[in-house]
Amino acid sequence: MKKILDILFPKICINCNKEGSFLCDDCLSLIEVNHFQYCLCEKLEKKNKCNCCKKRNLDKVFSATSFENKIVQKAIHKLKYSYIKELSIPLAYLIIRHLQVIDCQISNDFLLVPIPLSNKEKRLRGFNQSEEIAKIISEATKIPLFDCVKKIKETKPQRKEDIKDAFLITKDVSNKKIILIDDVYATGSTMEEVARKLKESKASVVWGVTVAREIS
Repeated sequence: MKKILDILFPKICINCNKEGSFLCDDCLSLIEVNHFQYCLCEKLEKKNKCNCCKKRNLDKVFSATSFENKIVQKAIHKLKYSYIKELSIPLAYLIIRHLQVIDCQISNDFLLVPIPLSNKEKRLRGFNQSEEIAKIISEATKIPLFDCVKKIKETKPQRKEDIKDAFLITKDVSNKKIILIDDVYATGSTMEEVARKLKESKASVVWGVTVAREIS
C-alpha cells in the first residue's frame, strides 16, 4: 500500500524538487548546525547565563540552527501548515546533530516534554509538531517522553500577556529534570512560561531545545 501511495503521491524535496523525500540529504547538508550554545538572549561563550538571564526559569537553551536559513523556514512551515509530518525526522536530526557537535552530555534521568498545543490547535492541525519532533529524538536517544503539560487557553504567537497562565502542569514533576522541545525559539516567552510553571511545581532543572532560533 505504501509503495502504491509513493507512486501516486511521490515525495518531493521542498527545496530542490528532487523525488524521493521531503528534504533530501543534499539539501539537509546545506543547513549549518550551530557549534555554540545560546544564552537565553544571546550566544553563550564562557558563562552559563549572562547577567540579565540569571533570574529566568530556563536553565539552558539550545537551538540547532538559525531561523534565517530559508530551507529551515520552509521545512518548519511545511510541517506546521502543510501538515507534512515526515519533516519532523530531518528537523529532529538537526537537534541531535547540534547536541553532538557541542558535546552536550545528557544524563539518563532527563525527560523530554514537547511544548503543547491547545485542544483546538491540535484538532485543526491533526498533530503537535513539537511532539512529533520529540518522538524522533526520544527514539534516537532513549530519553523518555513525559506528557506533563497541558495548554489550557488560546494564545496569539509570542504575546506575553496571552501566554501567562496558559499552561497547566498535570503530573508530579518534583525533582525531575526536564527538556522542553519546540520548533522555533523567537522571544522565548512560551518556553519561559512553561519553565516557570514547571519550576513552581518543583522541577529541579528545565532546559529549552528548539530546531531554530530567530535572531533579534
